[in-house]
Amino acid sequence: MTNELATFRAALLQAVRAARDARPDAHIHLVYSPELFDPLDLVGDTRRDMGLIHAPDHLASVSADRDRSPRLLTLDCRRVASYLLESDAALDDPAFEQSITQSHAEICLAQAYNAELGNDEREFSEYAIGGWLISTESAKVVAARLRGFSSQGRTWVRWTNPAILSTVWPSMTPEQRHAMMGDAAWLSFDAGAVLVQHAATAPPVAASDVPGTVLSFAPRLDAQQLSRVANVPLVRDLLAAWKSMCEAEGVALPRNAEQDLHAHVIRAQQAGLGAESVAIYTMTLVQLTQGASDDGEWRALVDHAAHQGLALRDLLDTLSDPFWTRYSIPEYASKSG
Repeated sequence: MTNELATFRAALLQAVRAARDARPDAHIHLVYSPELFDPLDLVGDTRRDMGLIHAPDHLASVSADRDRSPRLLTLDCRRVASYLLESDAALDDPAFEQSITQSHAEICLAQAYNAELGNDEREFSEYAIGGWLISTESAKVVAARLRGFSSQGRTWVRWTNPAILSTVWPSMTPEQRHAMMGDAAWLSFDAGAVLVQHAATAPPVAASDVPGTVLSFAPRLDAQQLSRVANVPLVRDLLAAWKSMCEAEGVALPRNAEQDLHAHVIRAQQAGLGAESVAIYTMTLVQLTQGASDDGEWRALVDHAAHQGLALRDLLDTLSDPFWTRYSIPEYASKSG
């Protein structure tokens, strides 16, 4: 993937300025996750206002040491280098430009931390830069809200990982979004280096505000949303493989690639396939046209593999030639997945 730093930076600046024009009193909080590495050397730097986002002690989850927890840092050059102030204290903070360069390196230049090579916890975000959050609330207040919404039953959801946020956001209800975000607008780049903004709409009328009703709804994530969270590491690997295939064929990765992968993975898991077959199922379907997953021949093959405990890889050659002819995409001529 190539994307000039200047273009990358310009897209973010335009979005940040638009958000600030709408709310001149808003802060810009850097979403920073030094769980695996600290490229901006901000761990231990207490000059800026900060809010940590860490799992509670009673929750059995993989967690970094407290001082390496994800955090929100309020950008303000007056706190670190007042002589740099020209027009905007947040935008003139050196950490703002550094964070843009680092995010570009992680997303566009494939310089993110590789947890597999480092034998580190893959639950942690390999991206140190989780985005930029514009809010009228302080870093501590926003971080406290994110901590509260990150604790989902026995699951700790790392919203500071852009892959988690982009995966679950489309399925979230207005109540869930507002419980997590409040008035904030969260800017981050997706895997295709496209800038995305997540912001909640105005909260709906609470049941407790309606006379004669009792508030009984808690905006928690449902089982399918939590499944998508659990599938993020697998989808991350499959996305890298799909991206390599597209580059080899000289075609663009589909705009909704991550969402498509999640949909295929969930469907394969619901069919009862084993872990390896889930990956084969998914990588086969991304090389076929829409409708292949609903074809009777494909569904029969998947059911047979699941019920007999067989590897889907070993059964693909039993699909008929007419099946491959119906659904093959020209640039993906192989049947191997």
